[in-house]
Amino acid sequence: MRGDARGALTPIETIQPGDWVLAHDGLPHRVVRSIRRTYRGIMVGIRHSLSDETLWVTADHRILVHRRPHSLGGKADWSGIPKPLRGRSQELRKNMTLPERNLWSVLRGNGAGFAFRRQHPIGPYIADFYCREAALVVEVDGAAAHGDPAAIEHDQIRDEFLRSAGLRVVRFSAAEVLSNLEGVYTAIQDACQEQFSPEHALWLEAGELRKGDIVFCGPDRTPVRVEEVLKTFSEEEVYDLEVEGAHSFITEVCAVHNCGSGTTAYCAEKWGRRWITCDTSRVALAIARQRLMTARFDYYELRDAERGPSGGFIYETVPHITLESIAKNTEIDAIAAKYQPQIDRALADLNAALKGRPIQIHVKEGGCAGQVVDFSAPDGPTHTLPGGQVVKANELLEWEVPREIPHPAWPREAQEAYRKLYEARTKALSTGSQELREWLQTVYRLTGHRWESLSDVPDPMPPEDWPEAAQEALRRFWELKRRKRKEIDESIQCNAPQETLYDRPKVVRGVVRVSGPFTVEAIPVPAVEDPAQAPVPQFEEQEAQASVSDRGGDYLTDMLNLLKQQGGVLFPGGKKMELENLRPLNLGYLHAEAEARQNGKTLRVAVSFGPQHGPVIAHQVQEAIPTARLNGYHILIFAGFAFDPEAQALIQKVPVQGLQVHFANIAPDVLVGDLLKTTRASQIFTVFGQPDVAVIPQKDGTHVVKLRGVDIYDPLTGEAHSTRGEDVAAWFLDTDYDGKTFHICQAFFPGDSEAWDKLQRALKAQIDAEAFEKMQGTISFPFQPGEHKRIAVKVIDFRGNEVVRVVNLQQKEATYHG
Repeated sequence: MRGDARGALTPIETIQPGDWVLAHDGLPHRVVRSIRRTYRGIMVGIRHSLSDETLWVTADHRILVHRRPHSLGGKADWSGIPKPLRGRSQELRKNMTLPERNLWSVLRGNGAGFAFRRQHPIGPYIADFYCREAALVVEVDGAAAHGDPAAIEHDQIRDEFLRSAGLRVVRFSAAEVLSNLEGVYTAIQDACQEQFSPEHALWLEAGELRKGDIVFCGPDRTPVRVEEVLKTFSEEEVYDLEVEGAHSFITEVCAVHNCGSGTTAYCAEKWGRRWITCDTSRVALAIARQRLMTARFDYYELRDAERGPSGGFIYETVPHITLESIAKNTEIDAIAAKYQPQIDRALADLNAALKGRPIQIHVKEGGCAGQVVDFSAPDGPTHTLPGGQVVKANELLEWEVPREIPHPAWPREAQEAYRKLYEARTKALSTGSQELREWLQTVYRLTGHRWESLSDVPDPMPPEDWPEAAQEALRRFWELKRRKRKEIDESIQCNAPQETLYDRPKVVRGVVRVSGPFTVEAIPVPAVEDPAQAPVPQFEEQEAQASVSDRGGDYLTDMLNLLKQQGGVLFPGGKKMELENLRPLNLGYLHAEAEARQNGKTLRVAVSFGPQHGPVIAHQVQEAIPTARLNGYHILIFAGFAFDPEAQALIQKVPVQGLQVHFANIAPDVLVGDLLKTTRASQIFTVFGQPDVAVIPQKDGTHVVKLRGVDIYDPLTGEAHSTRGEDVAAWFLDTDYDGKTFHICQAFFPGDSEAWDKLQRALKAQIDAEAFEKMQGTISFPFQPGEHKRIAVKVIDFRGNEVVRVVNLQQKEATYHG
């Protein structure tokens, strides 16, 4: 937003410092800096009806979304509905209750602006009214739903199932539909519109978007459905904006590349989180440093005083109440057993005090809803409940006892408003309409009782003409019910498992905290030199941090299907290990099994897939190998997008007796999902050989590494042979490997003899041919052993697959090879 052009959409690459943008909080913030960076990964394209252009964002970009409702109830022809439910649904349609018919008369034909279905099967249940577009279920409850414990429990289980399916459930009593149909209709309209409100949306990564989800477009956040989601794997220039006063998401460790005024570091210190912040501006770093040095924070209660903040904080907790925790709570039965006899006695006293008097009570709930309890009637007349129980017509049941009006727990203001309303109704006082509306609104605001007019205002309960004994019995009855409910709620709270709120550490009052120790580091200013006068600097590795998906089952199924379509695993030299009868397996880290033929024999093969976003680590290798050996497998294949060097070192150091272990690289193309066409000719799962290296000590104490070649395994014969080191695309050397991070100290590219000529043409400069000739070879430059006395050699083939060899320089032998 520039000048008077408020709300104009502008390409992000044209935004300059000083412009104003709408941040995640929906408010305008001034842009401090625009950052351009290279992103390599999944790009997500979003198409919707409000724009002819496709919006491309990175897969980890956060978007405000309402998830698409689940597809429930089968196809449009109802072929997915179980036959018993289909027949039951049709029967219920023909025999709708009066409240259901009244409500359907206003909902049918998009009456609420949304298409509703009546008596619609959802899983094992049949919903009274269902709107798929709004993901909403509307239930009309009879009187039994509020008084019968079995009905209440059934509704709770039913609602839990519907909510787990991504649906919202709203309930109305039959009496409410009959007496206030317009209010019920308005409430349903409001519930349908909730999904189009940003206040009820979620922040999700763009990679999780699906067709049909609702996103919010433009400065006014107009809701629109996603018509198509495109995904592609590419390398793009993406842009980040540093804005004043807007930081959207909190994390445990904050690492930001735009320091600004230090707000991220300040918030991280405030919430007890670690942080790293960077900036190319010395002014920004100075401001952030000064801000942190002068900041004051709350002091949080330490979990371990001796360890300090590294031991963690004590956080606030809340009870996590579930149906399971309630069902397993035995205290509830004890509380009910304690109060029920007293409640029964109070009910008996109430019936006895009213018996024989000309008093009638209209029953609104329960199996006798609509009936009249006449206390002047003889003992003969009875009513039969839906469950078959026969009850007297001149006695109240427990769920038929009228509630106290005004309720003792009502605020004084609500009780006073009710008294004025009742007097205005009974004495026909001349009251202004504005004053009357204020009293009605006060009662509704403070108690939830909605009375549209004076005629809706009920009589006091108990009435003044009741006997004193009856009034006392009614008050005692409801007081016992309230005490019982309170103790049960307290028991549920105490016995429910506690959930820790990690964003709310407990504050120690009276203690002031300042920022912890931190350092300000700097790197030398980079200098550009003439390529003809100075060699090109060494390459440095850049690694991206990936997120973890929780859709493990879908991922493993996809990997298994891709492996089936390829028919096996490819090895160097065009050899292929055919996998027959490939099937899923649930055995620890072993996810699939198959058979393979080798020298005329049938060998059992186990497959272990690595994570979707991340490397195969040493722990997975350590766990999978013993499992494979104990279960009689001859070949174990680890398939992953990357492999931790320590994981590969486990096999390189100690070969497994009787078990062939291979590392198969999964092509990153599979991350684009359906955009990939998979055939038996696809090279998705490929095995690269093991580097054959030699470490040669020099007289001056240095060492030299020679890449002899790569050991290639033949899956048809089970034998291994070596290829020349000159045949690899590239190999890199870490001269002081710490076991965690591979740092490229030396880089060599022996595979393409014309590579440096191409580089010279690309740079339009002269390259020192003699200096770069060594970087085409298979012998490293001399180096001194580092602190860890270990080196790592990473070899990359022409497909981009990589394998790492770790060598310990402290071993007695001078030469190490595969």
